[in-house]
Amino acid sequence: MPSFYDKMHPEGHNAMLECFEAMNNSFVSGIFSPDAVDYELNKKMLVFTNLSVLLARYFEYKENSAEAIRVCDTLLVK
Repeated sequence: MPSFYDKMHPEGHNAMLECFEAMNNSFVSGIFSPDAVDYELNKKMLVFTNLSVLLARYFEYKENSAEAIRVCDTLLVK
């Protein structure tokens, strides 16, 4: 039975990885204070979490455990 990851466009994981890195950088460099409240933060974190899990599973499927662990470690730090 073919896997979902076999059907993914070859450049799909590159786009997911770029999105993951961009979202991670925005959380790292974001300013969170009572003066700058982000009311959409819960939604952003949910999207980031779902993307991270999908990306980690993709790397695990492709037997690239180093990248899967890096994605999971990044997610756990958040």
